[in-house]
Amino acid sequence: MGKSRGIRIGGPRAAALGFALMALLAAGAEAQSPSPSTTAACAGSPVAAQREQACAVLLKGALPSKDAALTHYFHGFALRDLKQDDAALAEFSEAGKLDPDFWQAQWVRAELMMQRRYYEKAAAAWDQVIARNPSLAGLYLRRGEALDSEGRRAEAVGDFTKAIELARPKDPIAVFYVDRAASYEVDRQFEKALADYGEAINRDGHFARAYFGRGRVEFLRGDMGAAGADFTRALEANPADYYPLLWLFLAQSHSDGRDAAVELRRRASQLDLANWPGPIIRVLLGELAPKQVEPPSQPQAWTDAERKAGSACELSFYLGELRLVKGERAGAVALFKTSLDSGIREYIEYAAAAYELDRAAQ
Repeated sequence: MGKSRGIRIGGPRAAALGFALMALLAAGAEAQSPSPSTTAACAGSPVAAQREQACAVLLKGALPSKDAALTHYFHGFALRDLKQDDAALAEFSEAGKLDPDFWQAQWVRAELMMQRRYYEKAAAAWDQVIARNPSLAGLYLRRGEALDSEGRRAEAVGDFTKAIELARPKDPIAVFYVDRAASYEVDRQFEKALADYGEAINRDGHFARAYFGRGRVEFLRGDMGAAGADFTRALEANPADYYPLLWLFLAQSHSDGRDAAVELRRRASQLDLANWPGPIIRVLLGELAPKQVEPPSQPQAWTDAERKAGSACELSFYLGELRLVKGERAGAVALFKTSLDSGIREYIEYAAAAYELDRAAQ
């Protein structure tokens, strides 16, 4: 359950720049210039392969630097849609080099690097975007998420705090508080995490992620009653998120394992367990063996190996918690170590497994 929050690449901003590209190239068209249909296809064909080919044709010609920058930019989108992410990153980078004022190219480059888990490079790209837009709170949020995923907690908290300070009335300030709370949570500053999750709830009483986050902190602190109540609120606010159900099962298992299994089965009967993390729920219900779990198809930008490691991180954590409930400490420790061996540091299960390991060693 990684932090898959963010600003979607493309959308209205990309469409607007597409019209700009067509206007710029049309204004300077000469006999040797590509046809208008080729220009339009590069900017807006619904078929990615056609856009890629059209942009490649344009790039073979002589274009002014700003026009070339836009063409590389849209070539990058086409390559991204064709799942050629590294080639797309190179195109976005080239767009920025050709037109240093074209900070939007750095923006989408940073977003794609976040998706590909190139967090250190993403943070550097956000530096450039923020330099051009120093008062835009959402950019500090995104850089903070990159830094947080790198384990640079103090810097991440600084960016989340800056986002809170710069927030305008229309900004999702509750999200800013939740991101800072999650960083505090992973850093085991539980009191600060609880305060920020609470503030997020004060600002948005239907914010499922805030209830879920506060419940996790309460769980790790051993307050299973409060944790269970918050996980239930998270499920009520967002029934499509199965993760609070997993944690609710764990919290209830620490209190009464029999009731926990009954409740999990009741709630799971209303869900499509083909959706991730449905297979983990099936394992907990005894319907599926751990070795039968297939990794999810998401995040799409991750490699097969990364998705496999991510599913192992999650499954091992939840099974490790069940071993603790049963008093099987050695088995729990082994499973928590498997979570850490995954290397998926940005998952909350990774941080929770590390916490449980340290607690078991005391």
